[in-house]
Amino acid sequence: MVTASVGDPAGKPRPFVVLRSDHFAEHALVTLVAFSTTPNETPTLRVPVEPSAGNGLREAPLAMIDRIVSVHRERIGAVIGQLADADLTAITHAVAVYLGIADPVYRARRRQRA
Repeated sequence: MVTASVGDPAGKPRPFVVLRSDHFAEHALVTLVAFSTTPNETPTLRVPVEPSAGNGLREAPLAMIDRIVSVHRERIGAVIGQLADADLTAITHAVAVYLGIADPVYRARRRQRA
């Protein structure tokens, strides 16, 4: 878990989870998933995470799986914590489904066509 300012360079930093393998640590870009405390009308696009001292999150954070962004390393601020394995698994699975990588409906349709 890190903080970063995305968009306006002078913008208020918000929490993000890093969504990138350590195998690419030398790469200048870091892919992030943003968090918010504001629910929206499409709850399937939000993954709730329980705030804790370990993850550095406060209030009732929601990972916004439709808000994935890659930024230069320089835009990343402080490391604020680490997600529990279950939370990271829930977020990465939701992102994979959102991107169509792990969409069970799509895969079932592809199998029917074959």
